[in-house]
Amino acid sequence: YENAGFHIFRNGWKEDATVMVVKAGPPAFWHNQPDNGTFELFVKGRNFFPDAGSYVYAGDEEVQKERDWFRQTRVHNTLTLDGKNIEETNSKCLLWDISNPENQILVTENQGYPNLKHRRTVFFVDNTFFVIVDDAIGAAAGDVAIHYHLSEGRMNVDKKRFRLTSKYNDGNNIVVEAFGPKSMKMEEEESWVSYAYRQKNKRTGVAYHANKQSDSTTSFITVIYPITSKAPRISAKYLNGDANASSVKVELSINNQIYNLHANWN
Repeated sequence: YENAGFHIFRNGWKEDATVMVVKAGPPAFWHNQPDNGTFELFVKGRNFFPDAGSYVYAGDEEVQKERDWFRQTRVHNTLTLDGKNIEETNSKCLLWDISNPENQILVTENQGYPNLKHRRTVFFVDNTFFVIVDDAIGAAAGDVAIHYHLSEGRMNVDKKRFRLTSKYNDGNNIVVEAFGPKSMKMEEEESWVSYAYRQKNKRTGVAYHANKQSDSTTSFITVIYPITSKAPRISAKYLNGDANASSVKVELSINNQIYNLHANWN
C-alpha cells in the first residue's frame, strides 16, 4: 500500500507468520498522528510492538491532555528531536524491494522537523529477523532518540548492553539490541497502550538517546531478533561515510555469522 504509506513484510500467511507493518506515508489531516516511521511487529500471533491507540477522543481540557499524550511522537516506535512531536508527516519511499525473500528492504525519509530529516531503513533478513537503521540528518542539534514500546508482559532491560529481552513463558520472545554513537544511552520511559475507549494498560517503553551536533548525522542500528530460548550474540556497525549517499551499508554478526546488508536507491 505504497500510496497510503503502509509497507508490510511477512514470511507467510498463517497465524504463526512473522509480519511487520511500517507506517510512513503522505499527509493526512484528520485521523492521523505524528508517528511516521512507526511499526507493529507480529511473531507467532503476538504483537510485540502494538500502537499506543487513541484512549479518548474529545472533551474538556483534562480529557484533551490524555488524548494528546497518546498522540505523541515519543510514544510510538520512531525518532524524536528533543522529545518533541514531529512537525511534518510526509514520508517519501526511496526504496521498496521485496524481490529477494532472504533480504527484503524498505527505505523511507521524512522531514519531521525544519532542520532534521529522519531516514529509516528496514532490512528483513532470512525471513526471520529485522535490522533497522535510523539516520538523523540535517543542521539540527540536540537530543535525538529512537523509541520502542513493547507489549504488556515482563521485559528484561539491560542498559549496559543496550538490550531488551521479552520473558513470556510460552517461549515466543524477542531480543531488541541497539548500536550507535559513543554518546548513546538507553533509558526506560513511561508507556501505555489502549485497546478500548478509556482503558489503558501499562507496558515497557525504552529509548536510545544520543547527542547530535549541528550539521552532523547521528545514526542508530537496532536488531530485532525472535527467539525461543537463548538470545544470540549480536554485533553491528555502520559502514556509511556519507549520509547524503543514496545507500546504506551495515555489517552485522549473529553468533559469528556475518551479514553484509546494503540498500541502494540510485
